[in-house]
Amino acid sequence: MLTGLVVEDDKLVRPLFNLQLPAGLSLPLKPSAEGVLHLKGVGVTLTSAAAAAVTGVCQTNALAAGFEIGTANVYVVFQDHRSDYDQN
Repeated sequence: MLTGLVVEDDKLVRPLFNLQLPAGLSLPLKPSAEGVLHLKGVGVTLTSAAAAAVTGVCQTNALAAGFEIGTANVYVVFQDHRSDYDQN
């Protein structure tokens, strides 16, 4: 499980959402030759901390932990894309 975090002034504010990798994903994950890893259909759900924040600000219980936000395409760009994969 991956989690999206909010960081402000180098301090963790709260985790906002969880990212669920798509079913059938083959491991190990391998970036492209350009150092980019692209994941399609990643599930996004609200964390309990984010749901509590919305409840506190909006005074509503409309969004609970685990609320399905939707799906996302995730791009991970590696700064130094010359990995161990390139050496084998």
